[in-house]
Amino acid sequence: MSELKNGVERENHIFSLNNLVFKTEVLTCFNTTLSNYLRIKGIDLSESDIYFLCGYTNPDSTIVNVSQKRFALPYVQFDILINNLFSDTDTNYEIYFDKEYQFISLDVNPDTFKDKTVMLALSTAVLNHLLFPTYPDQGTIHCVISSEIDKNKIMKVTDYFNIDSTGKINVWDGEYAYEDIKEGLLGYLNINHLDTQMLEKKRANLLNYAMKEFEGLVYDTGTHPAGGLGFIEDLFDLYEVESGKDKVSEQRDIFRMNLMLQAKHLLFFGYTCDLISKYTLKDGENMCQRLREMKYAWQRVINKLLIQTLAYSRKRTTTILSEARELIKQQRELVLELIDMYRNEYDITYNG
Repeated sequence: MSELKNGVERENHIFSLNNLVFKTEVLTCFNTTLSNYLRIKGIDLSESDIYFLCGYTNPDSTIVNVSQKRFALPYVQFDILINNLFSDTDTNYEIYFDKEYQFISLDVNPDTFKDKTVMLALSTAVLNHLLFPTYPDQGTIHCVISSEIDKNKIMKVTDYFNIDSTGKINVWDGEYAYEDIKEGLLGYLNINHLDTQMLEKKRANLLNYAMKEFEGLVYDTGTHPAGGLGFIEDLFDLYEVESGKDKVSEQRDIFRMNLMLQAKHLLFFGYTCDLISKYTLKDGENMCQRLREMKYAWQRVINKLLIQTLAYSRKRTTTILSEARELIKQQRELVLELIDMYRNEYDITYNG
């Protein structure tokens, strides 16, 4: 099935296992929630606009927790993405995320959110309205918007990415006790003043931002010589070096790897096709079809990895990662072709 959300056609790939329904693009809640939050604050930016303006594909926007001995991949680093979005603007905003993505419960109080509309990043463990599969002891992050906290410390919450049992995305409005929200709070964004004029200028220059993202996937980013795709390969290598010690830990590692592929990598294809619909190419329809086919191939790999978290086999994981490495090779060639197409057909001012 597919649906149109903020101008982006999403393919909702759903499968069930042991009566659990899995949807594999759940972590676009960040883009959806931020898009709606910005709309409330005075500007309409689509999810694909946000994706490219935030620098989503850059390896620097992903945390790899090297303080632990085992492979550990928490989440996309939301503060870096948001700071990228507001760079070169006069937006006045408060953003607070713990650098190790620990809970910030001790650093907030009810007055932090009084008379403010804020975007919250929460552990799904405290959000009982979600039908959202999580690893038993490794809750995932979900973004919502809080518009009010009353004298009884009840917070009004809106979830713009609430997935039902069929995989359909709905808007959920409800209430949570402040104490519950606080216990699962990983970070928040509060915009005091939004510089809509400069953000409009950045959106008008979107193609140059997108080119920076495309080239960051395949070329040296300054912090990672092989770019974003090479970064993913390195994560696969890291898993294989660390694996073979503890089955339960390996299943958790695969779960985290799967989250990263969903949260960062799988989004590339749909948002790039959305970009091509705005900045058309002579062979754009064929390019989008090839991107969709590659996305489906990645989808199959991700689904296989997800099943591994429930029925683990190290031999199967090695085979799956080998398949993923071949897809990275094919994707690198496709992105290089896309870069050449845009440089040949448009006046691109970005030059690495």
